[in-house]
Amino acid sequence: MVPSNRQIAIDIFKKADLKKTIKEAIVHTESNNLTRVGNSIIYTPGGLSTPKGMLPAHTNNFLEIMSDGSAKMRILLINNNNEDPSINMSLPIMIKKSYEDVYTYVMRELFPDKLAYAKKYESLTVLKQFNPVFYYDEWALKISPNFEEENEKMFKKLEEYRKVMGTDVVVTNDRIPKTGLYTIDKRQIELWGRDYKLETIIDELFFSRFLGLGMIPIQIEE
Repeated sequence: MVPSNRQIAIDIFKKADLKKTIKEAIVHTESNNLTRVGNSIIYTPGGLSTPKGMLPAHTNNFLEIMSDGSAKMRILLINNNNEDPSINMSLPIMIKKSYEDVYTYVMRELFPDKLAYAKKYESLTVLKQFNPVFYYDEWALKISPNFEEENEKMFKKLEEYRKVMGTDVVVTNDRIPKTGLYTIDKRQIELWGRDYKLETIIDELFFSRFLGLGMIPIQIEE
């Protein structure tokens, strides 16, 4: 992130009210955590642990916001069932949305006028091959029981898709873009035909092509 005035970005960062942020920007649970660490703000949407204690630091989801408005984030694709290689992509999508909400609440005063440009980089690290799928799990069904009907439709489409295409399998690491970085600025957003405003910039910063994994079969027209 390159702000037009770095000190303004730092001032916005310093005055961020974390208590208000976690109360109003996200669905609060006991496992959510938002804290200052040095010159950054760290948000974790639930701690991963074992009965023996906390796991290594790299085995957790996190959003890190730096004082200039830059951000790093990680979303883990986890499946504890060794007999089923599928990964439900609905949880990563919800985690990404919580990152977006927290970042917006902390740094919203930086956009759009105080942003010069941002560089964006995405990568997918595959440690074990997996099958991406999309469906609403028990947690989502508790919030909206109507999703059960959507699940049935999606599973039907997935079955039809696999009869023709087979089961989608992700076996390679990848990065987007292949070379260089994306530049997000006023000119680029207008070239994409979108309005240069807070919502558009945040959407472009947090959009990920990898989160579409598992949704391709259910998007195919009848």
